[in-house]
Amino acid sequence: MHDIFEKALVQYRDQLEGKTFCVRVKRRGKHDFSSIDVERYVGGGLNQHIESARVKLTNPEVTVHLEVEDDRLLLIKGRYEGIGGFPIGTQEDVLSLISGGFDSGVSSYMLMRRGCRVHYCFFNLGGAAHEIGVRQVAHYLWNRFGSSHRVRFVAINFEPVVGEILEKIDDGQMGVILKRMMVRAASKVAERYGVQALVTGEALGQVSSQTPDQPAP
Repeated sequence: MHDIFEKALVQYRDQLEGKTFCVRVKRRGKHDFSSIDVERYVGGGLNQHIESARVKLTNPEVTVHLEVEDDRLLLIKGRYEGIGGFPIGTQEDVLSLISGGFDSGVSSYMLMRRGCRVHYCFFNLGGAAHEIGVRQVAHYLWNRFGSSHRVRFVAINFEPVVGEILEKIDDGQMGVILKRMMVRAASKVAERYGVQALVTGEALGQVSSQTPDQPAP
């Protein structure tokens, strides 16, 4: 255990100067000491060798994290919170129909938390400026939550489809027909890239195309 203490002293001396601290140990494998034995030995040694530091087991300013695995010692300098859930890539890829709004962004994030690599499909109805804005949203989601894996951003010019819908479809059905065409187009994109599922971000009653009576004849 003295070797563990010496390595911890070198690693943590500067960090513990003038601070309260405690030692927490995780241990795996067979040893002639317990995790509590290591905590007491290392904590006592650090307390003796760093005069300005003092032990505080509840809410210390610094927690010395050590992990002992068989004959290996890990000294943990910092911990970083992830988003929780499953690691990205442990589930199938999905294709998110992203619009730049709230629903599609949240649904993309939720699927990342479930371990899916999320690709993006954008239907451009408003020109280049709209596409730039949506690309920025998709890039933020990828950079913040999913940058460990490369993803695709597919932009489709849907203005001709909108024009045809305006000519041929009754006013009451335009919204749901447009959504249907988007889903059909996204299905083709997903098939092309071997993606297993679409993420639509729908929430019942959120917008006009998400009410129960929309699909009714």
